[in-house]
Amino acid sequence: MKIDQSGSGSMSVKVPAGNYTSLKFGIGVPQEMNEADPSEYNEADHPLSTTQNTYWGMNSMYRFVMIDGKYDLTGDGTDDGSFSYHTGYNDCYREKEFVMDFDFQRKENYTYNLMIDLSKLFYVSGSMINVQTESNFH
Repeated sequence: MKIDQSGSGSMSVKVPAGNYTSLKFGIGVPQEMNEADPSEYNEADHPLSTTQNTYWGMNSMYRFVMIDGKYDLTGDGTDDGSFSYHTGYNDCYREKEFVMDFDFQRKENYTYNLMIDLSKLFYVSGSMINVQTESNFH
């Protein structure tokens, strides 16, 4: 999923009709896929295709969270610098589960909004990352 400058993103998923008790998803790339040869994903629109620029050839893994941005330290509307944080190690993969009832009927469209607080990615051991001195992490 790509997130635009407003902080919004979306994705579509086809789910078989039925009653469900939770929503579970992974953030990142599961180990068996992360360690696969990128030539296995030869469809141009596949998220792990080399055309998506997510494969880290030097590390033989995928960048599955890529956060790139600019910062304004003074709030004057002028960018003071940029940052780039990319993760891809198997240890960074996370699964999340939301327990609630879902009832999907055939041939219906449903929308569920999930809010993800990306600001939490800028904290390590309770301290905020200083984007000026730690502007790159790969």
